[in-house]
Amino acid sequence: MKHLFKRPTPGSSPPNSKESGVGLRRTSSSSINLNQTTIDALPELISYVDGEHRFRLVNQSYQNWFGTPTHQLVGRHMRNVFGHVAYEAMRPNVERALAGQPVKFEQSVPFLNGGARFIEASYVPHAPNGTVLGFVAFVADISERKASEATREAIAGRNERLMKVATALADAITPQEVYAAVVTEAAEALGASSSGLWLRDSSDRRVLRLANSLGYSLGGTQALETLRVDAVERTPVLDAFASGEPVWIHSQEELLLRYPHLDSLITSGRSYSIACLPVASQGTPLGAIGFTFENAPVLDAAGMNLLCLVARYSGQALERLRLYHAEQSARMELERAATETERARLRAEVLHEMAAAVIRAKRIEDVFDAALSAMEGALGVSKSAVLAFGDEDALRFRSWRCLSPSFRQAFEGLSRWSTQTDVSEIVDIEDLSGHPDLMAHAELFRTEGIRAVTSIPLRSPRKFKGTLLLCATTPRRFSRSELEIAEAISNHITAAIGRFAALAELQKTIQFNEMFTGILGHDLRNPLGAIVTGAELAQILDTDGRMSKTLTRILSSGQRMARMIEQLLDFTRIRVGNGLPLQASASDLMDVLRPIIEEVEVVNPGCTFDLQHMGGSTRGSWDVDRLSQVFSNLLVNAAKHGIRENGVRLMVSASGEMLVVKIHNDGVIPPELLPRIFEPLVSHDSAALAAPRGSEGLGLGLYITEQ
Repeated sequence: MKHLFKRPTPGSSPPNSKESGVGLRRTSSSSINLNQTTIDALPELISYVDGEHRFRLVNQSYQNWFGTPTHQLVGRHMRNVFGHVAYEAMRPNVERALAGQPVKFEQSVPFLNGGARFIEASYVPHAPNGTVLGFVAFVADISERKASEATREAIAGRNERLMKVATALADAITPQEVYAAVVTEAAEALGASSSGLWLRDSSDRRVLRLANSLGYSLGGTQALETLRVDAVERTPVLDAFASGEPVWIHSQEELLLRYPHLDSLITSGRSYSIACLPVASQGTPLGAIGFTFENAPVLDAAGMNLLCLVARYSGQALERLRLYHAEQSARMELERAATETERARLRAEVLHEMAAAVIRAKRIEDVFDAALSAMEGALGVSKSAVLAFGDEDALRFRSWRCLSPSFRQAFEGLSRWSTQTDVSEIVDIEDLSGHPDLMAHAELFRTEGIRAVTSIPLRSPRKFKGTLLLCATTPRRFSRSELEIAEAISNHITAAIGRFAALAELQKTIQFNEMFTGILGHDLRNPLGAIVTGAELAQILDTDGRMSKTLTRILSSGQRMARMIEQLLDFTRIRVGNGLPLQASASDLMDVLRPIIEEVEVVNPGCTFDLQHMGGSTRGSWDVDRLSQVFSNLLVNAAKHGIRENGVRLMVSASGEMLVVKIHNDGVIPPELLPRIFEPLVSHDSAALAAPRGSEGLGLGLYITEQ
């Protein structure tokens, strides 16, 4: 690297020769030469352009980019090499460089032979004796980085829009609020010009009715207000509802081709796409939702997935609304029962508490436990259980009350249910002693003290999810109102199972994003290396020191970015479950600490670091690089957040198999910060720490140190 730019010695090749490159004349007796062999080894485009916009030196990368041998490029005008369009796009920066101004820019350039590329370029003027003779150009292809940035922004935008819709749906309580959230909030978040929600009529199942709409004309609203499911003339909404699959229409021409009878409702000449998606809950069709996107690009897979998620969330919100009304209806019915007024009030409160418990639940087990508590409070059942399917296709006890381990093990063996079993009816056995199908198991129930059993299935139209098991110690048959309460609770359980399954999918998505972050951090190292290399080359070329401060700042920032990238990669390794790789070797801890202290002292002038060996052997087998990372983080924090003039003390002591390193500074950690000090992505630069906020890292150092 240090020989890339050099002065020729007496007798060396003259300027413009193939051996020494192009001589940039400084005086009558000296010049600066670009070493051709060295610059040919670099992946970036490196060249020297004279005042007439002609190439006087190019490296091998030019041949790789443009397919023309380098010796044929020397002497050619930039327009002839890049093409007219690309040259005109870059020309303003070329003229600035030839005016003596250092130039650095990022630009998408449609090269004639090299294809369209997104480049990062630096032009360094060559001006010996104050006269600009040309400039040195450093050009790197950053197309992949820009594509990664665009992908990351697209993912973040989709997640933000989805979160906005999910939040609006979660906050909605009344039917009008739910319909408005599905139509208005979703359309705004997705950028749709119009939208509509059609729901199946509760009194006439053959009809879909427009529950809410946005952006439709009066005529369009009237024509689409009522749609018959069995209509001969179809619409995208009807087809999405009937098939249970999304309908994607990418242009007005495609709409008319597939639904020519809609011609009277269409304003010709418009450019739009349409998406109609079925709205369902646990496999039960509820209706359909439609969106229109004006002058929008063709929907890609990510956009389609986003719309499908919005439809799924809409179905869950409508199902929650249905459950809410069912709970309200049950409560009102129980309250109207004159003979059971107090008991009806109690049961309604139980259902309300059950609904609240489902909302508060952090785990599916919390829902199961709340359901059993509700059953005991509403029906007086002390022995009960929830059996549900896990990853395997087998029914297992997930939560229970007053049932012995031997009974649970035996009862699981009795069950022949699977996720594909068609279980739709409540099983209510008033007295087990006389039931012919259970005579072989009479001893099992007798030992457990169970005389009656009721099983309420946890079901969806397409899949059996489990059962709510109620056991009585005396013969008993539940009333219709009691069974309705049990069914309402089972519906809460079923909906919660679906909700937590959706959350599990979201966790997978989050893990994918963390893996994407790691991949992005890994891919950033190459362009960052190119930036640092370019800065080092420019620093060598900057013989008069005019750019020294800028180039030093670039190198310093590049090194800081490299540390951030390494922290980002370590963070991703930890979060995706792979852990931090360790390579242990025999070493002495004191030998590890001394060079770290020397490095930290350089960047913390005025702060002394006192290393004390308190006794015992400090040799062991460790990963020296990881230990260096740990103590470097701790020492930098100790110097940064303590009283610098009082220094930092390190005390190393050994006892048996244990080594203890204590790091002490004269600083105070606020009590409110202690519980969170090792959390990731949390900045600890606060006024309470008496340290100014800086940009040294990502808030990952202490987290990685702890891990």
